[in-house]
Amino acid sequence: MLFLILFILVAIAVFGFALFWVVQGLGLEEIPPPEPMPFVTSAVGTGAHTIHLALYKGSGQGNLQVELERYRPSDQTTSFFFTSLKELDDTDLERDNTLDTLYRYRARYRPPGQPGPWSPPKDARLLPLIDALDTGELTLPEGTGWAGYCLVQRFES
Repeated sequence: MLFLILFILVAIAVFGFALFWVVQGLGLEEIPPPEPMPFVTSAVGTGAHTIHLALYKGSGQGNLQVELERYRPSDQTTSFFFTSLKELDDTDLERDNTLDTLYRYRARYRPPGQPGPWSPPKDARLLPLIDALDTGELTLPEGTGWAGYCLVQRFES
């Protein structure tokens, strides 16, 4: 009986050392954490044709190029551009015939070879453009996002 208990204890110890040796000896390395994925932290309409974008690129990734995708759901157009900046203005955007125009942005790294995954999308709307000269008065619909902005009207000669 004593030999049986001693045999079981030795078998457990040998099996434990063997398992440790297999894991360490086969060169199984700890998997490093994935690189941070860039994403659009904010996308805010700052004008009738401009959206201001702020990007998160991760620490130490300041000079890497980020590919941005701009998608307009109303006509399903998609365009792509690259930037190394953390903040930029996307200008000369087209407007829809509606009061507000929606754009959707995504970001990813595009190293040589296989491109990275896309970040979750971030929506932004252009500021509304109101034509006051047709009616002779300026009325802004409720909830158009004009709080904190100044409207300047210019009359051409």
